Amino acid sequence: MKKEIRAVAKDLLTNTYLVLPLRIETSVSMIMVLNHMITQPIPSQTSSC
Repeated sequence: MKKEIRAVAKDLLTNTYLVLPLRIETSVSMIMVLNHMITQPIPSQTSSC
């Protein structure tokens, strides 16, 4: 039982270590894209009105 729990915990740790950097990268890129959209409005939208 203890060995199984340890194996599962190890798998979870490795998964979080592998997934966390990807999530941080995606969130950072999303924030950058949002900032870009907020600071620089799309010309097509401004010219349409």
